[in-house]
Amino acid sequence: MKKSLIALTLAALPVAAMADVTLYGQVKAGVEISRKKETTNHVSKANKTATEIADFGSRIGFKGHEHLSNNLNAIWQVEQNTSVAGTDSGWGTRESFIGLEGGFGK
Repeated sequence: MKKSLIALTLAALPVAAMADVTLYGQVKAGVEISRKKETTNHVSKANKTATEIADFGSRIGFKGHEHLSNNLNAIWQVEQNTSVAGTDSGWGTRESFIGLEGGFGK
């Protein structure tokens, strides 16, 4: 059983290697700095500074297609919200699909 599974996997590798895959995305981030005065009994003590990385909608995606016949392609896409601030959750949280494309459309 294990030998046949390994052989099947190895046989499928060249087919997967021929598929056209595109990696894309964008990083939208910045550094936010805020200053805050601390007061006690209406007397100003000190200025405190807070610095943090802020994410403004970063994403990463993979998309591809495989030519099936004369006018037919298999298409797929997986897109994910990412956060440079470290607050990621889930996979495929943006537009993700698998389908066919041809003379009839998508």
